[in-house]
Amino acid sequence: MRLPGLPGLMVALGLLAGAPALGQAPAAAPAAPAAETLDPDAMAALARMGAFLRGLPRFEVRSDAATETVFASGQKLQGLVTTRYLVRAPDRLRVDVDTGKSHRAFYYDGSSVTVAALKAGMWTRFPATGTVAELVGRAADDFGIELPLADLFTLGTEDAPKPVSGFRVGDSAVDGRPAGHYAFRQPGVDFQIWIAEGAAPLPLRLVIVNTTNPAQPAFTARLTWDLAPDVADAQFRFTPRPGDELVDFGTAALAGPAAAQR
Repeated sequence: MRLPGLPGLMVALGLLAGAPALGQAPAAAPAAPAAETLDPDAMAALARMGAFLRGLPRFEVRSDAATETVFASGQKLQGLVTTRYLVRAPDRLRVDVDTGKSHRAFYYDGSSVTVAALKAGMWTRFPATGTVAELVGRAADDFGIELPLADLFTLGTEDAPKPVSGFRVGDSAVDGRPAGHYAFRQPGVDFQIWIAEGAAPLPLRLVIVNTTNPAQPAFTARLTWDLAPDVADAQFRFTPRPGDELVDFGTAALAGPAAAQR
């Protein structure tokens, strides 16, 4: 259910900076397939990676990313953003998005969601339930929030948009770690992904290109993983600081008295 007024509130506060919904480029461009085909082995690698991620009981992933903004003149401006996901299955989540100018945070403790603009000193809270994957999937519709890298929770599942083509580019390495380099296309998006070899097929690097824009702005990210982070309950609850302002449309009360007082 969409809570009234929340999408407008999120826009007004600028609470979370989104990334595109879906590396280090090779020195020489490899030969692409003669025709656009979807290689079953490439799809299997994507599905294996997705299944591994969804099976993790807890994890922390940091994304150091660059985004491109295209001006009407065609000039591109690059921005830097750091995103941190802390997850404890099945229903604990924290997301921090730091651009240098702003630091936005999203907390989910299994019964309520808090969104905070930490540098602006503003926050809001509303009730929510479900697993982390369910909450991430509903974030845009229910809360008006586009969570960066949300596709990590659906890649390789039936809920994810299916690529129209894809192939393995070849062997590569990210920060010295052996990885398979894959390239995929789907309507409006080209993306590349570097997946770690071995028993832990983690995504290590992403390149996402918006092909609906003639300038084709890109999002590039390097991912750093911790599979044994601190996941104490306090990590997933926001405690207002002196001077922080609650922006409330009645949703904090709906989250319950205890939640409203945290």
